[in-house]
Amino acid sequence: MKKIALLVPVFIATFVLFSSFHYYWFVPKITTVSYTIESDVVDTVEVFYNLGKGWSKEWKEKAFNQVGQSNFHEFEFNLNKFPDQIRLDFWTEKDTVLLSNVNISNNAKNEFDLKKSYSRSIDMESIQFLPDNGMRLITKNGDPFIEFNTHATNRFSQRFENLSAINLIVISSLSLLICFILFRLNFTHFMKHHFFLLSFILIISLAPLNQISRFIPKVESLENRKLASLPNSDEIDVYITQLEAYLKDQFALKPVLTFFDSWLKIKLFETSSQPNITLVGEDGYMFPVVLEILKDYKHQVQFIPEGLASVKNNLEERRDWLKKRGIPFIVVIPPNKQTIYPEKMPKEYIRGQHQGRLDQLLNYLVKNAEIDIIDLRPVLKAKKEIKESPIFYRYDMHWNNLGGFYGYRSLMNKAAEYYPELKPYNFADFDTSTSYYPDGDLASSLLLQDIYKKREIEFEPLFPLKKEEATYYRGLINGTQFAVEGKKLKLVMFHDSYGVNINPFISNHFAKSVFIWDHNFDSELIEIEKPDLVIHEISELFILHLLNVNALEVSQEVKSYKP
Repeated sequence: MKKIALLVPVFIATFVLFSSFHYYWFVPKITTVSYTIESDVVDTVEVFYNLGKGWSKEWKEKAFNQVGQSNFHEFEFNLNKFPDQIRLDFWTEKDTVLLSNVNISNNAKNEFDLKKSYSRSIDMESIQFLPDNGMRLITKNGDPFIEFNTHATNRFSQRFENLSAINLIVISSLSLLICFILFRLNFTHFMKHHFFLLSFILIISLAPLNQISRFIPKVESLENRKLASLPNSDEIDVYITQLEAYLKDQFALKPVLTFFDSWLKIKLFETSSQPNITLVGEDGYMFPVVLEILKDYKHQVQFIPEGLASVKNNLEERRDWLKKRGIPFIVVIPPNKQTIYPEKMPKEYIRGQHQGRLDQLLNYLVKNAEIDIIDLRPVLKAKKEIKESPIFYRYDMHWNNLGGFYGYRSLMNKAAEYYPELKPYNFADFDTSTSYYPDGDLASSLLLQDIYKKREIEFEPLFPLKKEEATYYRGLINGTQFAVEGKKLKLVMFHDSYGVNINPFISNHFAKSVFIWDHNFDSELIEIEKPDLVIHEISELFILHLLNVNALEVSQEVKSYKP
């Protein structure tokens, strides 16, 4: 009986292992989207899905409607993974669209709730919920769409719920067979005399077992690259190379071991386990090592004269092209974290004595061009002296909302020279609070984001504000738009990640503001939107992107036009 009692947990563990293997490899991950649509205008609906990597034009199905009639559509996505979101994109202008019997289902314990799961574009004028899981959508010009969160959850119990009778018999039989073999091998005697050997075998087996069963939770890859996938070559040498790359990248315990390596090195030695990615400086401050940022910090890289002339030419072309349309153009440059907090850098990194690229560029433009360009270093260096309110995250390379607020005020003070109504709000116009988030990019690079969290200053307006936000602008993954009631002006702003902390403040001043995460000058978009102001935010880290030449149409038009 004692021997049988010892085999019971072995049976359970084996059963769980085989069930997990069956679920991850043989259970299809199918999501079904269905709805009934009726419209007098809409003749085409595109259904997109998002696997957590953003929307893609390739990830869609298209349906055609008979206008004025009720049309039933159903799509089945067999993706081997459940999508995070489903999006219905309507090719229409102003119209009333009736949706009914909207449903998203899959075998992942989907908890779809129409009212709680949706978000919409600004070009969706209004939504009214109807019986039978329905909606009445009033659309307007632009890009009307509606998105639904699927709320698919891969629960541990699903690996058993998806077992058919045949699978249950097969897995149970295999588990019993393993227990029978262990019983015949005198399992009790083996455990008594070979405990350490068995423990060693169990430990080295954890990785391949977890690769199948995931009893240790999977940690999302935080590497800024696409990890190797399963080999698919028919050539044996290529297959082995692909398999080796896959096992290196997808090793199941890699995140866990990386976490302990990073944690121990910071706690014991106050150093980084990934010094080629992240540095750990004074008071635990973390700094990035990307895009020659250390060489820039030490002033070891500079513009050549031709490069400075190219930047000047590009900015002047944009200024003149916009001036012809009566649109002011402002450039703002947020500095790197190392630039504002050099005293927090590791002592072995010494600031260069020569002129850096940012100083070199700004001095050149001041002497040789008339560009509205804002250098934020003076105001940020002054504000950082307020010790209780740092303006950069300690465990992230970016500035926080407070840094973004100071950048916003400098930017709007310049914009107010063209439009006095754009005078910025003061700190007292907001209610502030502090929050902590486990998504600091530098802490994440060491897998320590849950320990070293981002400290964020939240701003809640105290002034009346009726504002809408759409995650995507005309289907662009890198585009965001806001609409505010009671305002008149329109804005287009090109930016990078630093702009994310400016945009929510600036958008409060415009009837419509469009933010594009890109450093290329998109003249076609400006022609469509016809803004009253164009801003280009470009961080010190990316100033080389000012070398990106303008479209040929912009250059040719400026050459033929004398302002």
